[in-house]
Amino acid sequence: MIIDRLEHSDLYQQLGPRFARAFDYLRSADLQALPDGRNEIDGDALFAMVVDAPTKVIKDCRWEAHRRYHDIQYVVAGEELMGFAPVGRMQIAEPFDDTDDYALFEGEGQYVTVAAGQFTVFAPQDVHRPSIAIDDKPAQVRKVVLKVLV
Repeated sequence: MIIDRLEHSDLYQQLGPRFARAFDYLRSADLQALPDGRNEIDGDALFAMVVDAPTKVIKDCRWEAHRRYHDIQYVVAGEELMGFAPVGRMQIAEPFDDTDDYALFEGEGQYVTVAAGQFTVFAPQDVHRPSIAIDDKPAQVRKVVLKVLV
């Protein structure tokens, strides 16, 4: 798991050409004007999911992990709590779904506050729990989740 600010994203372009393109996209696109839902960048190899929604109380948020994609979650406006944990420390709650590329988990992890201008990177070995309301007070958040093919 990585957490940083977008102005430092050039440090992470060495993770590969898809990461470089993903961070270039975040720096150049008008993120406020993007429509909600899937936005194409490079087919299934790299795409953006735009979410403009309120955060949720922690009990309504699930632990998840992916196999085919890394998640870059960039907060455009607002702030939210995100949880993370190594996949080996969690218990499977719902088995992996190949079609939608996710499994759900139960267990304990760590949490970080992610504010506007910050991003996280979750790799397949990172179970994550995004969209959590800070202090259990739901608030509107706009974020872009880039799906980077492994």
